Amino acid sequence: MLERILLLCDEVERPFLTDTLRAGAPEIDVRHIADAPALARFDAAQLADSRLVAFGTARSLPPAVLTALGHGAYNFHPGPPSYPGWMPAAFAAYDGATEFGATAHAVSAAQDGGVIVGIDTFVVSPGMTPADLAQRAYLAMLSLFRRLAPALVTRPHSLPTLPVVWDTKRTTRALFAALCDIPIDIDKTELLRRISAFGGGDGHSVPTIWLHGIGFHFAPKGEHQT
Repeated sequence: MLERILLLCDEVERPFLTDTLRAGAPEIDVRHIADAPALARFDAAQLADSRLVAFGTARSLPPAVLTALGHGAYNFHPGPPSYPGWMPAAFAAYDGATEFGATAHAVSAAQDGGVIVGIDTFVVSPGMTPADLAQRAYLAMLSLFRRLAPALVTRPHSLPTLPVVWDTKRTTRALFAALCDIPIDIDKTELLRRISAFGGGDGHSVPTIWLHGIGFHFAPKGEHQT
């Protein structure tokens, strides 16, 4: 019997997501989970009565927990099925994508690799930046969450899947870093393309060019970094 939802999300989103879930089943027990290790406090019997719902988290879930969950696990990803993986908005901007959005999917051992249960997309307007895409994708995630919340709290079996599959090319932190490694002979068009897409960084890498062993990092006009 589905008794509780284990809600893995940031604290800022917890109140809205919790209220949205309880609107479909006021009696459901919603437990906020700050991070994957916190799942260790739930024993096998509790996990058997639970479904995990993750919202925009890239944190890996322990395989043992996924196996023990009696009602599966679902994640809301800030990108469409064509962009599984790391920093999808940046890569979509780099590719010049004409459509973007959010995806809800079952969680499998392969991150962003489970069957797809919901999609919310929008047309990319000319001039949209990676930040614009990420913001619109976040709104699409919220819309998708509201749409699927009733089923997440009342349907004990797996949610219906869509006849859509993930793209086979998964973006990664390593690929982001590689594209931030700017060759000295790069042409202007490609340089501007990379700066536009990856200039905001990902918390680990920013566009960098190396001269005589010294790295020069990209910074918006008015900022100075070396």
